[in-house]
Amino acid sequence: MPSDSDQSPSSQGAAEPLILVIDDDPIMREVTRVHLRKAGYAVELAASGAEGVDKAAALNPALVIMDFAMPELSGCDALRQIRGRPMIAGVPVVMLTAWTSVEARGEVEALGAVWVEKPVAADLLLKAVRKLTREPARPSESVHKPMSSVAAPMDILVIDDDVFIRQLVVGILSAEGHHVTAVPSGAEGLARLAEPPPALVLLDLGLPDISGLTLLPLLRSATGWEDVKILMLTASSDIDNVVAAKQAGALGYVCKPIQTDVLVQMVRDVLARDDLTWLDDYTRSWTPG
Repeated sequence: MPSDSDQSPSSQGAAEPLILVIDDDPIMREVTRVHLRKAGYAVELAASGAEGVDKAAALNPALVIMDFAMPELSGCDALRQIRGRPMIAGVPVVMLTAWTSVEARGEVEALGAVWVEKPVAADLLLKAVRKLTREPARPSESVHKPMSSVAAPMDILVIDDDVFIRQLVVGILSAEGHHVTAVPSGAEGLARLAEPPPALVLLDLGLPDISGLTLLPLLRSATGWEDVKILMLTASSDIDNVVAAKQAGALGYVCKPIQTDVLVQMVRDVLARDDLTWLDDYTRSWTPG
């Protein structure tokens, strides 16, 4: 009989990400635990929303996977409580649900969680987990010093073929009050040129149909889009791509897996400053024009 606390053999004495699974269904808890253990993660389990919030506060996990429809304290209410506790407010959350309510999904994503509908294949769940388990810096340890106050709400366009990245970014930035639209391809990004320009575009470097480096100058040269600010989203460490993006007019890049606190502050900085010429998410260094 598995305990409510598991560590993979590879994580003992190592810094393997700890994942908290919150679900009132014991079968779902166990199935999720098994998949995560096989993938090498340390796992903690909670059988209710209230227990999950308490364990999240005590453990500060790298990721929470939570059921939406739980009795007494629903997944959405538990998520609100997590977001209301400063030390765990930025923990990534995956909300698993069989619901198809657009309103519920919007509420969950506005709180910065990734919405995943059941039934979900194990490989898709693990893909989401791998993207989200880069542990952000603790508030007291953060090296990302604010350069600006919270920006006024703006229109933001996200162009990324990865559904989990789109959901995550939309959730994080919508919670900041911005009006965020997301499209899954370069072609759909180009189609947006017929509409009023946003204040900021978050552009994936590795789009499958049109590369971000190809799309970037097309966006920058479009009529009415000359002043749109662009940040690249990338998992690439290729310095040549970074240099090329800068030369094509990007103002910086955000590394994947995306860290909530870094993304929020970078967007605030980019929207607040007109003299910014480059910003990266490792040092958040900037160069005035």
